[in-house]
Order: sequence, then structure tokens, then C-alpha cells
Amino acid sequence: MTDDQGRKFSKSLGNGVDPLELIKEYSADALRLALVIGNTPGNNLRFSRDVVKNNQIFLNKLWNVARFVWMNCCETHEE
Repeated sequence: MTDDQGRKFSKSLGNGVDPLELIKEYSADALRLALVIGNTPGNNLRFSRDVVKNNQIFLNKLWNVARFVWMNCCETHEE
């Protein structure tokens, strides 16, 4: 895994990422999605905080859609 500029994560470069901080700031699901989508096994993943942030926004919208459908699908229509 590399940073968004293609460099390996390194303490000396200061480009390391603490996953617990990312989970607190965004969510575990957003981090999981960032690590899974857009990568194939054996290839390096260019990791970016922006991807995690965008995944959080996407998952929030998906949650809102699911909640809306759930609240409105089971209404009975009396005539």
C-alpha cells in the first residue's frame, strides 16, 4: 500500500496512517470500502484520506435511501 503520491508508507516520511484515527473520524465501513474497492489482489493500493471521506458520504447517502425505502415500502393503502 502506498500514499496518494505513490510513495511507500514510512515513519521517516511521516506519511503513515493510523487506522483507529480514520475510524474515529469517518467510520470503519468507510475505511473498509476504501481498502477493498478499486484494488486487485497483488497490486499496490494508492491510499488517500479523500477516498475514505468520499466513501463515508456515499455510505451515508446509501443508509438514508435504505431508511427511506424501509419507512415507505410497508405502508398500507386503504381505499
